[in-house]
Amino acid sequence: MRGYIKRIMGTVFAEDESIWTRYESLALSDLPHLIRSLEQAVSLGYFGVAAELSDRLTHGAGIKIRKRPKLCIRLEVERMKRYSYMGYRKLTVATAKSLRILLQENCKKLSPAEFNLWLFTANGFEFWNSPIQRRLARLIDMNEKIVKEHACNRVVNIELESFSCAMRGRFHAINGESRLSKIEHLTAIDLADQHGLLRSQAHQEVLFVESLAINGNWPAVVEHGMHFLDRALMFDLRSHLLLRSIVLLLQAPDGALSEGARRDLVFKFVCLIYASGLSESKPMIPYVDKLLRDIDTPDILRFDVMPYNVYNTLRTWLSSLGWRQFEKIVEIYYREMGYEVVVLPEGFPAFDLIAYKRDIDGTTISRAIQCKNWSGKVRKSAVPGIETMDSALQMLKKMPQQPPPSTFILYAKSGATSQAVRACTVTLQKCMGDYAAAEVRDIDSITSGIVALGKDLLRIVFSVETARS
Repeated sequence: MRGYIKRIMGTVFAEDESIWTRYESLALSDLPHLIRSLEQAVSLGYFGVAAELSDRLTHGAGIKIRKRPKLCIRLEVERMKRYSYMGYRKLTVATAKSLRILLQENCKKLSPAEFNLWLFTANGFEFWNSPIQRRLARLIDMNEKIVKEHACNRVVNIELESFSCAMRGRFHAINGESRLSKIEHLTAIDLADQHGLLRSQAHQEVLFVESLAINGNWPAVVEHGMHFLDRALMFDLRSHLLLRSIVLLLQAPDGALSEGARRDLVFKFVCLIYASGLSESKPMIPYVDKLLRDIDTPDILRFDVMPYNVYNTLRTWLSSLGWRQFEKIVEIYYREMGYEVVVLPEGFPAFDLIAYKRDIDGTTISRAIQCKNWSGKVRKSAVPGIETMDSALQMLKKMPQQPPPSTFILYAKSGATSQAVRACTVTLQKCMGDYAAAEVRDIDSITSGIVALGKDLLRIVFSVETARS
């Protein structure tokens, strides 16, 4: 787990990794750093990382953190959010009550605006799912007061105004006033969108889908839920929101989703659990448990979400893709590994993609890539000949800032025959010189490479348009 934490912290949060050398003897100055990392982990849905950081701050830095009430409060807020995002209703309420006690104990050390904002946060997480309408009405009134207190903070003010609209939208949804609910939710989304607040916009879109489900408007749930998932990359892959959306969509009645769309959702669900560091915690997550117990899901979901099973599921998914999707997967895979990728125009001889990046010694690594989405092995007759390969290389030389490739990689789902590989190597060496090399990557090689990307697996999965009908 510690290695996973270090990898995620180093790649997702871009924080100073030297903190891990003193992780078991934290200084007071390290605490704000770890709190920021915790907030980022919860926001992005990396709950395994968040749990590790939360435990470390609670138990390993308990005395130090109690000297900083604001840090203590932020720690409890993130614990409450994590419980809520994972579907722990009772734990969320219990933590909200604990947070209110903490706020009362430290009220003299906080400004009125800070105290009211955190109190509103505690009440919001406790009352949001309450069937008692007066609680939600009380929350709306409290929010309007806080909006005035934070009038000078543009971002906080817009976020609070947006959430006010969403709360009114939910209130109308609970009352069965679907038209009024839609107006308020769309206003909330537009507010966040107009001011470039992507995190708030992502939350508002999911809240809108939840209100549509409350009113039983399942065609709209599917339309807006799928639209949100299609833009997952725009919203920085906030895993807990993706998880909530997928769970909601999988609860749609028969006929609302095609079998292809349903299987695609379940596959993405499995990848989310794996990439969020929750592979071994499936039975402990209410969202997952609810799917397993209450929903007639495809067989693909009825296994432990462990790396080996994710590999098999991913392999099956890759095998089902069309040639354009397959080529897109290879392109994104190289981008996630730090390469610049040039997508060559359709009909370009010999190559589909050129991938290049600067190596640690200052030299440029350049790879020419061809993708074959064939059901059978690529044979010698399908390998580019000397004339075709030379034509492709001459065309590349005319393209600006294109380093000549030193390696040719054939991505073929079913692999290639040994004669094809030998023929390709001979052609390359005649055209590029004796240093040139040819490689073949089949479906197993592609799958292993993507699984090894960890969190970046999600970027690949959510970058490909899949079945909708």
